[in-house]
Amino acid sequence: MKRAKIEKGFKVTCSDSSGRHSAIRHGAAGSARYFVGKWTRPRKGCGPLCVFASAEAAKYFNEIYGEDGFEVWGCLFERSRGRKAWIGGTCSTLKSLPGGTVLARRVKLVRKLVRQ
Repeated sequence: MKRAKIEKGFKVTCSDSSGRHSAIRHGAAGSARYFVGKWTRPRKGCGPLCVFASAEAAKYFNEIYGEDGFEVWGCLFERSRGRKAWIGGTCSTLKSLPGGTVLARRVKLVRKLVRQ
């Protein structure tokens, strides 16, 4: 069996009373919860997850759209073959997502880089 390729990327998250979530889908129904050092997979009927391929793209997104509590994390991810991301029945194409976005089957937060 072929082993999945794990890549390095960057994730922008935000926190609320229910935990740490993706900043791209801030407030969206079905948003995945992220934990440091643990693999996160999309909720049933949602996904793939969104990460940034470069620190520059993640930091740019955070500078433009960031709010109090937004954080940029270094992460590990397994790339998805998907070209669209689904959250709570809403579809976003890769072209409609922020520049530098990569879709992932699973994501693990490793180290915090920036806090808004």
